[in-house]
Amino acid sequence: MAAFRSGPRHDACVELPGRIADMEFLRKEVAATLPGDVIIVPAPDDVSALIAALAAEDAVVRRRARNGLIVLGNRAVDPLIELLADRRAHVRWEAAKALGGIGAPKAAPALVRILEEDEDFDVRWLASQALAGLGREGLRPLLVALAARPYSIALQEGAYHICHRLSRRQAFQLVKPVLAALRTSEPALAIPAAVRVALDELRTSSRPRPNG
Repeated sequence: MAAFRSGPRHDACVELPGRIADMEFLRKEVAATLPGDVIIVPAPDDVSALIAALAAEDAVVRRRARNGLIVLGNRAVDPLIELLADRRAHVRWEAAKALGGIGAPKAAPALVRILEEDEDFDVRWLASQALAGLGREGLRPLLVALAARPYSIALQEGAYHICHRLSRRQAFQLVKPVLAALRTSEPALAIPAAVRVALDELRTSSRPRPNG
C-alpha cells in the first residue's frame, strides 16, 4: 500500500507498484487535500488491501478501491461475496457495486439472497442492477428463488425491476409472463406457473442447436 502526504492544495499523482497499466485511473486521481492529510492508495494488485479499503470512512478511498477490484475481476469475486454479509451497509453497498461492475455469474446466488434479505434499500437496488446486468446467468437463480418463495415481497419487488429491465431486450421476452404475474392482485398465486414457463423457455433456448 502506498501513502501520499499532501502539501498545499495541488494536483498530484502517486506512483503505485503492480499493474500500473491496468490501473491508470488510480494514478490520475489523487484528490487535492488540506495540508497534513494522508491519502492511502492500495497497491493495484493487492486484493486484500483493496477489500479492506472498502470499509474506509473516506468515500473517495472506497471508490478507488472499488474501481481497483473491478479491474482485477474474477480474483476479487470471492472476497466481495463474503463482504455482502458485512454488518455495515456502506460496505455491502460497495461490494454489490463492485460485483455488478465485474459481472461474475458466480455471484448471482449471493446477489439474489441480498435482494431478498438485505435491510438496506440501496444495497438491494444494486443487487437487482447487478443481476439484471448478468442477463440469463442472473435471471435463472432469481426465478428459482421466486418459485420457491413466491410470497416474498422483497423478491417480488426485485424480480419486477429485473424482469422489466430485461424485457426491453428481444432475447428476454420470456420474462413477460412473469411480469404479468407480478402485476396481478395476488402475485404469489400467479408466480409459480409463470416462473415455470419462463424457466422451461430459458432451458430450451440455452440448449445448443443441432447442426444442419
